[in-house]
Amino acid sequence: MTVIFDNCHVTETTVNGTQSEGHFVGLLRGYDNKETLQFNSNCTLTLSATVRSVDDFVSPYREGNEGTWLANNDYSKYDGWLGDEECYRGTVIYGDNRFIPCWDGETKVTPLTEGSTKLIYSAFDLASLQGSGHTSVTFKEDVDLGGNRATNKNPFTPISAIGTLDGENHKLYNLNIFYNSWIVGFINGTSGTETVHKNLHFVNSSVRADMTGNEKQVYVGTLCPYVQHKYIVDNITINDGYVLGLGKLGGLIGFVTSETTASLDCSKCSVISSLTRKY
Repeated sequence: MTVIFDNCHVTETTVNGTQSEGHFVGLLRGYDNKETLQFNSNCTLTLSATVRSVDDFVSPYREGNEGTWLANNDYSKYDGWLGDEECYRGTVIYGDNRFIPCWDGETKVTPLTEGSTKLIYSAFDLASLQGSGHTSVTFKEDVDLGGNRATNKNPFTPISAIGTLDGENHKLYNLNIFYNSWIVGFINGTSGTETVHKNLHFVNSSVRADMTGNEKQVYVGTLCPYVQHKYIVDNITINDGYVLGLGKLGGLIGFVTSETTASLDCSKCSVISSLTRKY
């Protein structure tokens, strides 16, 4: 399904409601992952002084939620054009720029699957993986979790394990983890005879241990804090990351045990402009 608005204009029009309010589209309802909503650059929205401000409208595609790569530009004129999007996997285009949905910190959407592999098209899909283990996960799009370390916005609960993770060279923006445990990372550990994580790029991530007791060792790593099985890591990058723990921590991986089952094969990985701090 593709819907294109071309040379369409909304002028001094009031939109009132209690859910999914938008000046052009109230709700984009997705049935699969192929819906596209496009507003051509010749469309306009103008408001009079008596009409509600676009600041009153909440949309997962509004200004500030479109991803780091657009953060230095002002796209506020698109605020409120779309009210909401049901499955948060749609393609939404304003002018020449594709926006992606930014996680609201709460909503979880059950991912689509391909066999036993869970497919991640948005932050809402990724949010459903929190706190549990998964056999196979593949990113199909860039994901923006909308987290902020300074305000602890949108804290993400670590995923306990993923046997095979393929980011397909997509980016994971604004991961914010602040978690009370002796192991803290995006994926908290390895499992089975072999764990493979590859082709994922973290941008502006923050992974911190919330320590309230008398801990002596807290293992923290952006990707994985604790390795106790055969672990293969390939083409994982951390750009502008922050890691906070106690004793054993690293920008990428926190600690590899001395157990005979543990090994690390790491290739084509990098940690750039990142900061690690110990309590």
